Order: sequence, then structure tokens, then C-alpha cells
Amino acid sequence: MKSNLMNVIATYLFLHSPVRSFPQICYTRTMEPLKKLFVIRHGHILTGPLTCFIIALLMFLDCGILTSLSMAAEPLTSPDKINYPRLEFHIPQAERVELENGMILFYLQDRELPLVSISAMVRTGSMYDPQGKEGLAELTAYVMRTGGTEKFSSLEIDERLDKLAASPSLSMSLDSASVEFSFLKDDLDASLDLLSQIIRTPAFEEKKIRLALALKKEELRRTADNLFPVQHDDCGNR
Repeated sequence: MKSNLMNVIATYLFLHSPVRSFPQICYTRTMEPLKKLFVIRHGHILTGPLTCFIIALLMFLDCGILTSLSMAAEPLTSPDKINYPRLEFHIPQAERVELENGMILFYLQDRELPLVSISAMVRTGSMYDPQGKEGLAELTAYVMRTGGTEKFSSLEIDERLDKLAASPSLSMSLDSASVEFSFLKDDLDASLDLLSQIIRTPAFEEKKIRLALALKKEELRRTADNLFPVQHDDCGNR
């Protein structure tokens, strides 16, 4: 239907449009039988208002708008009648391991990436801070990571972690301490050795303690600059 209509339009254009000289030859892919739609008399192109209207109409049809309108007229299937494949998801089960010292581990294997991720929680927290020494637990977690170990200085620890492209994170909340550590599978032994030293034999270098205290004081000093009031719950958490 589209091709026949365009042939009729082209024929009408050939019979009724005025002729003016124009040196350029124009082709169109939509009128293969005519080969040259606009150059139809002695190598001249048809011009004028009627020609412009016809060209616009041809472009309208060539863009597939007529086809889109015919497709839109087709009845659509109700969403309630569309059949979807059943979605199935199985939660992976972690293996539970209890060590001799009572520590409980949950091991879940994932082969998508060659990474080992460790998440640990310790039953402690800032709720156990001595009276008058509020913030001690938070300071302890911070300097455990930055203050070196009995075997390596803070600088050596940082250099070794940089070579492993790994960085453990220690944080303290009201009722627990958290450790997050992710590293490459091939670096398992070296990474676990560093993490063990950080947790079990921290050195708490004096310079790192002073730095942590200075950073915390500056953080508290800037609290007044906050546009929103600081709110505390019943347990004193902000």
C-alpha cells in the first residue's frame, strides 16, 4: 500500500509540477522503479510549493510513521494475560564452623571473583567506656588499624597493605566492634597474617594516638557548624 501510494504521488508530481533548472541530481531509496524521483525532465529538478508538500509527504511515509500507525491500531494483549516464566531464587546456605575457643565462623563460597571477604563482629562497644573516658572504644578501634603492631610499624603495615591492594576497616558501635577486610585469594596467607597482628598485637603508637585525638577534637569542634541539630537517642547515639 505504501509503495503504490508513493508511485501515484510521483506520477502526479511528474504531470503537474513546474520545472526549474537545478544542477544537482537527487536520488531516493524509496522509489527504486523511478530511479530519479526529482530529476524527471531533461535533467532538471521540479520545484515549487506543491513539490515541497509532496517531498514532505514522501518523507513522512518513508520514516515508517504509516507503518507505526498501522501497528498501533492492532489490539494489545492485556498485562493480566501475559505469561512470565516463573522466577526461582535459592538462598545460598553458609557452612557453620565452631572453633575450639568457641568462635563461630560462617563460610560461604562464591567463585564469581577471586576475592576473599571477611566480616567479623566482636561483642564489645562504646557502652563499656569508663565514666569520664567516653570515646575510648572508638579511639581504640581507630588506632588499632593505624598504630602499627608489635612486629611492624604503622608505616610498614601501610606499605604491606598497599602491596596487597587491601585495607582492613575497624569500627566501633554501641554494642559491637566490626572488622571488614577484602583481599585477593592468592594473598590469603599474607593478608590473614597482617589482620591477625592488627587485632591481636596492636602497638598503639603514641604519635597515632595524638593524631586520632586531634582529628576527633576537630570533628567535635565543627559540630556547631552543622545546620541541622545533633539528635541523640536514649542510649546517647547521634
